Amino acid sequence: MEGRAELVIEVLSPYDESRDKLPFFATCGIPEVWLVDPGTRVQEVFILTAGRYVAVEPDAAGARHAPVLGLALSVAAGPKLRIASSARVVEI
Repeated sequence: MEGRAELVIEVLSPYDESRDKLPFFATCGIPEVWLVDPGTRVQEVFILTAGRYVAVEPDAAGARHAPVLGLALSVAAGPKLRIASSARVVEI
């Protein structure tokens, strides 16, 4: 079955153009985009709203909630990317 992606994850690099791709992803109707810095593990989460992406702000604990997969993203010591669901926490 073919269809659109539900989530795009871009790993940032020097001179990165990931943010320039957001309008293209929006025209494809992709509901959620994550941008992740591989060095710091800091992430940005964007949600498609009314045809454009809106950044998800971190909560009081510093986590960004990604609704497509129902995950919370944050940075743990290391630095590591912490991905948490209601059932499990993974750090990479």
